[in-house]
Amino acid sequence: MKIKDKILSETSEEIKQRVRDNANKLVMKQETLEEATNNYVNYCAANISEEEDLADADKRGFIYGAKWQQQFNDTSEVTRVEVIQHSKPYNGRAYTNYNAKDVEIQFQDRGKTLKIFLK
Repeated sequence: MKIKDKILSETSEEIKQRVRDNANKLVMKQETLEEATNNYVNYCAANISEEEDLADADKRGFIYGAKWQQQFNDTSEVTRVEVIQHSKPYNGRAYTNYNAKDVEIQFQDRGKTLKIFLK
């Protein structure tokens, strides 16, 4: 199976496991979005075969990014929400809910507003 077909057919759980396996081999460091993009582009550049055209590589990158975003935004297991304010009058936790249900995160106003919806 070509690497392209393997990546396109991976489930979200398979991607998570592959990432976990690779992470265990490395010293853990949170990548910035730019670093993750550069790493993925370098990975694609090294693994694109001659018969694969750029459109296929772009499609693969889009699918990979969409799967990553879906995993990142999955709040189905979130049960605790905390808002931390590092200024007066709080200087710490401004809001806590240790029994949160149905947590949903939304960016609104072209990314200027973060809203958290919960029960």
